Amino acid sequence: MVALGTLHMITLLGRSRCWLKRANSKQKRKSDPMEGVVSGLWRPVEDYRMHFDMRRTRIEHGESELLRRNLVNLKFPAGCTHFEILSAIAHSGEKPLGVNFLSEELKVVKYPRGRTVFGPVAREIDIIVSNYPSLRWWMTRDGLVVDKVGSELDKLPHFVRLIGELSCEHVRDGRLSREALLVIAQRLDEEGFKLKEHLQPKEWEGIVALNRKRTGTKIDSFALAVKQPHLARGVRRLIYRARDRYHKADSSSSVIV
Repeated sequence: MVALGTLHMITLLGRSRCWLKRANSKQKRKSDPMEGVVSGLWRPVEDYRMHFDMRRTRIEHGESELLRRNLVNLKFPAGCTHFEILSAIAHSGEKPLGVNFLSEELKVVKYPRGRTVFGPVAREIDIIVSNYPSLRWWMTRDGLVVDKVGSELDKLPHFVRLIGELSCEHVRDGRLSREALLVIAQRLDEEGFKLKEHLQPKEWEGIVALNRKRTGTKIDSFALAVKQPHLARGVRRLIYRARDRYHKADSSSSVIV
């Protein structure tokens, strides 16, 4: 009886495992919107967000749909460059993209041996562009572009960039301590920035009113202002405003979807 009971339990366990395998298989098929396509071959275009600039593609009316379900299969001889490979990919996919502009940097590196390119057009383009930190790629109405993209940070005033960089260095849990605030204030003074030129009018009026009552040193620098508790709040707000501008520009430079 014990042997039969054990055999029965083994049989049930085997059936349970088979049922789980079938259930998992069905679940995978349901969750896969591209059933029948080689696993791992197709990925959404948005997966290439580190180098593909979707924002510029929208602005320049590029047809991003050309990148979806678009395969390429090419062979290249020894001595070919990234420029030649990208040009061929853009013209030889199942849905040709065309070429608007390719950076001259792509002509520098030459492959010592031949190379085969097979897979989704978007993936193959992104693999090549990933070798160039300053380059991005996007689609325009006239075709593929691979070029340098200017940083939004470059457009910021030096005052804002300096505060942004110092804030990133000294921030703790999203805030700046009194010590960190003083360090930033002293640096702003060293760089020659004038307190009056960067405060809001009402904030400066408070300092002017205080200076009228003072008989000693007048408060006219960032470092002196942050040492006064009721004035430090205004300087802190100023620094946070500049920091927010810096972070906004920084995110615009890095997020390209």
